[in-house]
Amino acid sequence: EDMAAAGTSIFSKVLTTLVLGSITFKLFCGVPMGVLILVEIVQDLYQERTGTTFSEAVAFPMRVATWAGTIVVAIGILPYLEYVTALIGINSLLISVLLPLIFFLVLHRKTLGGVTFGGLSVLLVLTFIATVIISIADVQDFLAKFAGTR
Repeated sequence: EDMAAAGTSIFSKVLTTLVLGSITFKLFCGVPMGVLILVEIVQDLYQERTGTTFSEAVAFPMRVATWAGTIVVAIGILPYLEYVTALIGINSLLISVLLPLIFFLVLHRKTLGGVTFGGLSVLLVLTFIATVIISIADVQDFLAKFAGTR
């Protein structure tokens, strides 16, 4: 529906094909690697506990079962995808901005000048406030949708 609104020019068709092709390619490259990593973790845990490794006859069905499980979860959360995306965004804000600021301030508090320390502290507080406000708004929106009032 949205793509139809984009137009029917050659440029929009080529761009749409490139975007869809890139997304598909990313899925074919990223999902198998994610499944492989999950199975490797399970295999390593199993080996640590038992001292033996899985045979390929066991590992392959485990990969398929893990892949199928992730597909079921993905289909299950599809109606809530915007909230999963919001959660990932909040997580990224914490990991990419808030935590590095905290660690930098803690590690370099003795060597920073007063203006620099104050500026970074203000940025830290503003980032924290933004994270809390965004998180509250997302949770309220999710609960409203979950309750059927949205």
